[in-house]
Amino acid sequence: MQFNRHKFIRLKAPISYLLAALVMLTPLPQVSAVEIDGLKLPRFPWEEQRSLDYCYETRAVMDIKPYVSQVIVAVVDACLGVIDKVLENRQVEVGYGDNIIAKSQDVEVIEKHILEVGLKIIRQFRKIADVHRPKARVALVSSALKKASNSPIFINLLEKVGKMRVIDNDILETAQIGMSAVSSIFKRHNPDVIVWDIRATSSSMITPKENLKIKTSETQNYYYYFDNMASVTFKNWILNSLYKNPKTGNIPKSPNPMRKEFSKKALVFATEYASQTVPKKIKELAKSRPVIGIGGVHIYNFPDQNGFFYKLNKAELQSEIYRLKEYSDRSLGHSQFAPMRVSNLIMVLGYMEALELEHIHVMKANNLLGLFLLNSQWY
Repeated sequence: MQFNRHKFIRLKAPISYLLAALVMLTPLPQVSAVEIDGLKLPRFPWEEQRSLDYCYETRAVMDIKPYVSQVIVAVVDACLGVIDKVLENRQVEVGYGDNIIAKSQDVEVIEKHILEVGLKIIRQFRKIADVHRPKARVALVSSALKKASNSPIFINLLEKVGKMRVIDNDILETAQIGMSAVSSIFKRHNPDVIVWDIRATSSSMITPKENLKIKTSETQNYYYYFDNMASVTFKNWILNSLYKNPKTGNIPKSPNPMRKEFSKKALVFATEYASQTVPKKIKELAKSRPVIGIGGVHIYNFPDQNGFFYKLNKAELQSEIYRLKEYSDRSLGHSQFAPMRVSNLIMVLGYMEALELEHIHVMKANNLLGLFLLNSQWY
């Protein structure tokens, strides 16, 4: 089996576990303008210069997740901390979803057929990377995979077959990777913005501390927030708290279509939860610093939105929730993301209410991009 940039990948796997595998080659834009959609960031002279040749190296990153797996190969200017050129950017949509972990005698495990499909994807990703002879390769593994009792087996396969070193990042490093993604786009190390990333089972906010003369990636230079409230966990809270049948204990697999009174209760919960958990300092800085949303949840809230960088306001979110709340999963596209489609919007709106944000900026970037520039993970 070979990858084609404009065709589907054919993998021998049950259709219920492999919905689609679309291969794409998409250049990641770099913003050279000082102003983007009304957001101004200062530019210093040394940030426009080109480094010496020894600063450039080819790196490959693989991201293994239950919904979408991805590989990017790029030439990185390690001295200035920017991506010089993207050589490959391909992703595979894999329909594991919530089913990636199964219970066997009360122990969470990655099932055999999922390991097999994952292994095939890893082999193909390695072939893509090998073409460009990267100097270094690293891989990110979803927390959903890491918590399985047999995850060491999968990680060992990834390291041996994929020839990748698996990153065991901690809470702060996860948030730093997101900041690096935004920095790479603005070509500005640690800009004065708040980067908000929502993943499947965790979310984070990170921003540099004030008045830093040298904006390095040292731990003490950041305010950050990390929590387990995220796309899947919020959806599961809605199902368990609002949809669970009190007599039978039955819980549906999806909250859609979202009942009006349930959408209101979910919004109240998200707002109160954010009010209680987001640190006071981040709330204060959110009044003066731009908040930039990255990652799949933010990006796919408005999948038809054109542009790499756009402004999203509360009125748009409220209108979209009202429009979609009566849609079934089938009406929402019947994909693995459909059960979270409306609840994601409600969660983002709840956090915006708690932080008193009238709008946020959405950037079509993710942690994979940021990992390229976090040198501490490469040496």
